[in-house]
Amino acid sequence: MVGVFTIVFAFAFLTLLRRTLIAEVDDSANEAVHDLSLEASQGLLPNLSAAPPDADSFVQVVNAAGRVTEGSSNVVGKPPIAWHPARPAAKRTMGSPVEGLDGDFRVAALSAPTPNGTVVVYVGRSLKHVNHDLFVAAVMLGVGLPLLVALVGSTTWFLVGRALEPVEIANARQRRFIDDASHELRSPLAVLRAELELALTHAETADWPGVASRMLGDVSRQERLVQDLLFMARTEHADSRRPATLVDLDAVVFDEVERIRIRSTIVIDTTGVSAAPVRGQSEDLARVVANLLDNAVRHATRRVCITLGVDGSYAELVVHDDGPGIPAGMRAQIFERFARIDEGRSRDRGGTGLGLAIASEIVTDHGGTISVADTPAGARLIVRVPAED
Repeated sequence: MVGVFTIVFAFAFLTLLRRTLIAEVDDSANEAVHDLSLEASQGLLPNLSAAPPDADSFVQVVNAAGRVTEGSSNVVGKPPIAWHPARPAAKRTMGSPVEGLDGDFRVAALSAPTPNGTVVVYVGRSLKHVNHDLFVAAVMLGVGLPLLVALVGSTTWFLVGRALEPVEIANARQRRFIDDASHELRSPLAVLRAELELALTHAETADWPGVASRMLGDVSRQERLVQDLLFMARTEHADSRRPATLVDLDAVVFDEVERIRIRSTIVIDTTGVSAAPVRGQSEDLARVVANLLDNAVRHATRRVCITLGVDGSYAELVVHDDGPGIPAGMRAQIFERFARIDEGRSRDRGGTGLGLAIASEIVTDHGGTISVADTPAGARLIVRVPAED
């Protein structure tokens, strides 16, 4: 589109420029022919042939008999212009109005009554300078406009690319998420199907209570995975977010700890938990705490330590377990969707690969940060969100 526009602009510009330059030549010729006609009418016409020759213009005076009575030095001895004006100051572009003159001219002619009869005064102005200026303009446009098109094209490519990059990233992320989710949903279902088929094959000897127990664990994991997927689908839409309220983060921590203690033998130390009011979505912050605790308890050997307090303008939550820890090279990856340090271990122990990713997104939405800190043993995760005064 820019290329077509520039071509149209170039033709329009050159056409307008040509008309403007020719109009200036015409004005000059008209002014000269009027002055000379007035002088001829008064019998005051100067000796035109005495002036130095000028290749860019000429003057010729022709009487009623068609004879040249006066002329500039560059047309002396030349035949008369065989053109009689139909109206005063008529103009015409002629390839060579007078034999021996090169190039195109604009000629203005005007009849003038003199004491010796009516004459026609011709004034010619060369278009050499006009053609030269048009050529220069065409060359400049020929060089400049492709550069302009290239500049606009590259700029448009860059800007559109930058504008579409988040969309492309989001699409790629969505496709990857769908692929991962379908894989995570298919694998446990395949295990359930295989276990049921095996048990039915040996129905008389199968340990049905054991089968039911194992299937219940797989179903529970599937339920958590589906809940996580639904939560992440909801958080993709800003309109679905609940309004922020004042949340006592310490109360949320104690509630989630009690939930964990009911079904786990891991010791959870909450002596370092103190008041930490924040503003946000209570259910989402509870999910952050629950996901961090679930992750810590799942990998802890005997103990999980939780501290909470206000550090400057931020509430800081630290969850520290005494498990195998997180390798330094994996610390950023664990917050990605379906990321696992040890895939086999995570499946066996109930991880869905979404808990820390969900926690990271919620914390980011609350204007905070989540990170893995250095520790001599185990894993130490730190959440910082703006505290409420």
